Parts: sequence; C-alpha cells; structure tokens
Amino acid sequence: MEVVRNSSLLKEAELDYYKRYSEYVNVKCAYCANKTSRTRTYHSLKSLTWHIANEHDSDSGYPFSFEQVEEVLRALALAKEWRILR
Repeated sequence: MEVVRNSSLLKEAELDYYKRYSEYVNVKCAYCANKTSRTRTYHSLKSLTWHIANEHDSDSGYPFSFEQVEEVLRALALAKEWRILR
C-alpha cells in the first residue's frame, strides 16, 4: 500500500499566493496562542505570516516548528482557493 504524503501534495499544488494570502480570514498566531489566552486576530494570512516572521523568527520550545506553521497556512490558503473554506 502506497503512503500518500500530504506535504508533497501541498507543495505541488499551484497557489495564487498574493491573492489567497490577502483574502479576508480570521486567524490567530499559534505562537501567541500557546503563550497566553488573549491573542490578536489577524484578518489575512499575509498579515499573520508577517507577524510570525518578524516576531517569532527565533522562538523555540514550542510543540510545532516554523515550517509546520507555514505548511498549515499554505493548506488554509489552498482550502480557500479550492472553496473548501469561505
């Protein structure tokens, strides 16, 4: 039985980065949510990506990596592009 690798499927799928990452969506920072109960809500994946890259670029000690968070954000963008999420 062949194992399907989700990461390769996500990397191979085409995505209009600027359009999808700029669309309105309510998301929170996984790093901030892991530290405190009150976190800021970001209204686009682009603003959340900027926040993570600038505020949490050297953070460690979390149950997830920066690459894993990036992969989840890409999956969310693809879900919006494929109209799985609104």
